Amino acid sequence: MSKLFNSNNLFMQTVDRFFTFCMLNVLTVACCLPILTVGAALAACHKAMQEMLTDPEANAGKVYFQAFKKCFKQATILWLINLPIFAFVFVDAILLHYNFSGPMTIVTYIVLALVGVLTLGVDAYMFPMICRYEDTLKNHFSNAFYLATRNLLRTIPLVILSLCPLLIAVCSPNFFFKTVVLWVFIGISCIVFLQTQLVLPVLLKIEEADEEPQE
Repeated sequence: MSKLFNSNNLFMQTVDRFFTFCMLNVLTVACCLPILTVGAALAACHKAMQEMLTDPEANAGKVYFQAFKKCFKQATILWLINLPIFAFVFVDAILLHYNFSGPMTIVTYIVLALVGVLTLGVDAYMFPMICRYEDTLKNHFSNAFYLATRNLLRTIPLVILSLCPLLIAVCSPNFFFKTVVLWVFIGISCIVFLQTQLVLPVLLKIEEADEEPQE
């Protein structure tokens, strides 16, 4: 029985990670409630997940609040830039669906999809970078755009993960509402964790290359 509750036991580590995911998810949802702070909440969650993967002993809650405070300005500005883009894509798609048809409608759908996918692809790298590095927002954007286009095999699943809640809500509203409790308590943190698994190796590789001595 003592082995079962040993902190080094796989079972206890799994339980501990589960409750950490739940804590980070609830914190993120709570910090997202003022819609303007969604960016800072997501950036902080990314930072906490990065620490979980690189330092399992780190205090995820403490890391979250430190990152939220540190990244607040840049992450909020990025989110405020994103909001009108997402609103434009969403509203235009709705208007096209109910009011227009024909070849040009398909072309417009493709353009809107490209704008949305490109924005989400850049965001998938930019939020993790904002919480990890100190740089200007302009440089963060340039670096994130470069990484998003250079690592398409990672960027595509990153975008799909970002769209996951929306796709479920659109394709199966009943299922989404039946599982809304899961999204409130663990769904978002699971998505951020999977995204971190994809993004962090790219960032670590760049950091290792920068640390190599120049001949």
